[in-house]
Amino acid sequence: MSGVLIAQTFVGLPTAVQGATDESAASENVISESSTASCDIDVSKWTEEDYNFYMNGSGGDITEPVSKENSVSMFALFQASDNPVAMFAATPQGMKMSQKGLDFVMAKEGIYLDAKDKNIARAYDDLQPNVILTKDTKIKGTITIGYGHTGSIDGKPIKWDTKITVAKAKELFAQSMEAFSRPVNNLAINNGLKFTQGQFDALVSFSYNVGAGWTTKTDSSLRRLVVSGAKNYTKDEVINTFELYNHSCGMILAGLTRRRRQEGAMYLGDDKLSAYKTGKYKVDQDGLGVRTGPGTNYTRVTKDGKNYNLNKGDQVEITEIGTVGNAIYWGKLAKAYTSTAKTSATGTSKSVDTKATTDEWIQLDYCRYIPGSTVTQNTSKPTEQTKPTEPSKPTEQTKPTEQTKPVTPAPSTYAKGMYVVTAESLNIRSGAGTTYKIAGVAKKDSKYAVSDVSDYWGKTSKGWISLRYCKEYKLPKTTVKVANKSKGLELSWTKIPEASGYYVYKYVDNAWKKYATITSSATLKYTDTNVSSHKTYKYRVYGYITADKKSYTGTVSNTVEHYRVPVTKLNSIKTTAKGKLTVAYSKISKVQGYQVIYSLSSKMTSPKYIDAKTATSYTITKLTSNKVYYVTMRTYVTFNGKRIYSPWSNIRSIRVK
Repeated sequence: MSGVLIAQTFVGLPTAVQGATDESAASENVISESSTASCDIDVSKWTEEDYNFYMNGSGGDITEPVSKENSVSMFALFQASDNPVAMFAATPQGMKMSQKGLDFVMAKEGIYLDAKDKNIARAYDDLQPNVILTKDTKIKGTITIGYGHTGSIDGKPIKWDTKITVAKAKELFAQSMEAFSRPVNNLAINNGLKFTQGQFDALVSFSYNVGAGWTTKTDSSLRRLVVSGAKNYTKDEVINTFELYNHSCGMILAGLTRRRRQEGAMYLGDDKLSAYKTGKYKVDQDGLGVRTGPGTNYTRVTKDGKNYNLNKGDQVEITEIGTVGNAIYWGKLAKAYTSTAKTSATGTSKSVDTKATTDEWIQLDYCRYIPGSTVTQNTSKPTEQTKPTEPSKPTEQTKPTEQTKPVTPAPSTYAKGMYVVTAESLNIRSGAGTTYKIAGVAKKDSKYAVSDVSDYWGKTSKGWISLRYCKEYKLPKTTVKVANKSKGLELSWTKIPEASGYYVYKYVDNAWKKYATITSSATLKYTDTNVSSHKTYKYRVYGYITADKKSYTGTVSNTVEHYRVPVTKLNSIKTTAKGKLTVAYSKISKVQGYQVIYSLSSKMTSPKYIDAKTATSYTITKLTSNKVYYVTMRTYVTFNGKRIYSPWSNIRSIRVK
């Protein structure tokens, strides 16, 4: 697991409280002040070897972006569970990892062998694996052994001098795979899901690296994707969802980005989907260095004599993909693009329209592809790095420079909409710049409706805030179902915890129209009574959120289409002979048949079903004499290749002769 605790061992990392923030510093290696502040790790004392393993290795406090329920590190989401014992409880029956899946996880976790005996695996510190541990070694990460095993072995903790055979390492790995298969199988059973082998392998690999708490946490983006079904997402959205969990101590790890992309591709059943492609990307972290070629051995691009960086939120277009040893992916920037780039010498930034005077390349492991973006140029072959790569050390942080005069309106990469504050606290100012007076303080996780933008500042009802310390907030989609009920067509949908309510849309007169407003996020049903028999209706549902007295809609749900099947009436029920009863019911036109059910319970438990086809009466035989039977029925038609039913009719009962 390389730094993530297994089984029922659940521990969190300390999170530092920071002061009110307007801007942050940046470095080429994408380490920010807030990143180092959230962990007990002094990055400045790392060796090159330590740093490059950490940035390209696996493990750590994997996170997703902040939401209303989540902390910065998101540790509680993955290292704890509502019921950890039940989460890892034995599954009555379930899937097992394929050999392909096992090989993938073993390759990602790796194993460190003893220098003198290759049949022996040694303990190592996952942040400095090449260091031979002694009793005096200062441990920087987690002591690990074998294929990512942490915690203990046969009840004994792993120490600096622990050694095991490779066979034992494989045994521990097999036990771990069995253990982490359980919560994934339990997720499937509890939610009526059926995984493909690739989906199962991907989720177990993810759980072993991250922890299995996500399977029981409804605020996990991955759980929402899995439960609602990949069919409700584009392939790029699936890859992006896996890729959310690629951080450690606030930093993106390139190795984790690639592992998440490969797991997402495995989930979709196409390994080729893990590769980067040309198109538009959004930079995911401040301080992304721009180089003249696809590799860190190429020289840095400079602007006005200073190293040139891109910032989190910048949107760029990639016209060519380059690799280093088929592992680290780089993208060539289009000749013209807009960014809010910083220079490493001063930390100042502004929105600029950039025209590349030379080739400009960025590492795509720190970016996220924008689904549906267009491609302006393709290349038939990727550019291969031919020069040896010389790893670079993290650069020293610089503090931002305060603006000396008010910012004049300028084109912005940010848009109007809803934003959530990601800093511990954020100054609200009377104008778009740090020279304006402080009008208040926005707390972390608070939401604001931005009605206007200037550069990277957003105007709210309370003043201006720096959008660099906010995340654009869009509600996720809900999944809608529909069924015939006695009073009409009943819509039901999955809950969006962050929503203020829901909008129900109905397709009327060849257009989608808002049909109902649900003002509570806890209300998950709506019955449309304005329906007629033998007609087809279509619906959609949006979540919406209200802030600053304005409402913003989230992502549209799936479209559900349903046919209104009329209900029949159970007219009479008679017992005509020993062990027999006859039911009579009203004939309904345009239906394909009638389903009759009967039970010895008035609650219709353990019923037996009969397909009565198109008759207006039906005689049930082989019943138990002197027993009271309860009968009800419904009509059915075939719609879109599936049988759908009307609501149940009235219930009648009789004692059989």
